[in-house]
Amino acid sequence: MKDAPLTGYLLHARAYQERRAIYQFFSREHGVVHGVGVRGMPSFALIELFASGQSSLKNFNQIHLKSSQNIALKNTFGQNQYALLYLNEITTKLISQENPCPALWQSYHNSIQSLQKTNELAVIKHILRHFETALFDELGVSIDWGADSMGRVIDPRACYEFIPNQGFVSMAHGRLLGKTMLAIAQHDGIDDVYLNDVGQIYRTLIDFLLDYRPLNSRKLWAEQLKYR
Repeated sequence: MKDAPLTGYLLHARAYQERRAIYQFFSREHGVVHGVGVRGMPSFALIELFASGQSSLKNFNQIHLKSSQNIALKNTFGQNQYALLYLNEITTKLISQENPCPALWQSYHNSIQSLQKTNELAVIKHILRHFETALFDELGVSIDWGADSMGRVIDPRACYEFIPNQGFVSMAHGRLLGKTMLAIAQHDGIDDVYLNDVGQIYRTLIDFLLDYRPLNSRKLWAEQLKYR
């Protein structure tokens, strides 16, 4: 990669030497790129930079904000800041390095812009579920709400349990009603009525993809909710 222009967002940073940092940068052009650059790259702001180098750790230079209207983390408030941190954490941990994923990047970009404008919990949940759907699509693990693990059409009278790496399995005491699953499958988006059901299933799959490693953003969010 030689002086490749990248547009994207900072996912993670750690100090390196006195005035430099090692960055994980989610770019529209090449996916997640690791690089070294001067300290001070802001979180949740759309950035343009140039990357060069043949190793897995690039050199970042000519770093600048694409728009003066970007909102940095210090200007977020309440629950949305934990949602923003969550997006960065799952993207960092689940997307491989230098794997172009333009559809997922666009979903991330839209999610960042939307989260910076709201602190309403229901709206935040919708934004996160939309991004997680795009993430599952990118990873090839999309959830089919209309079929069970054997490919059979969901029985509206049955109960189901979601098992990662298998799908929905009919169980006498399953947590999800078949009629609920079919209703979810028939909607292009996620209806408010089913938001919690979808959230539980998505969390199960996210945990599995992470090999059940804990997420710091979840811990922070849970602590914040505890003291509200």
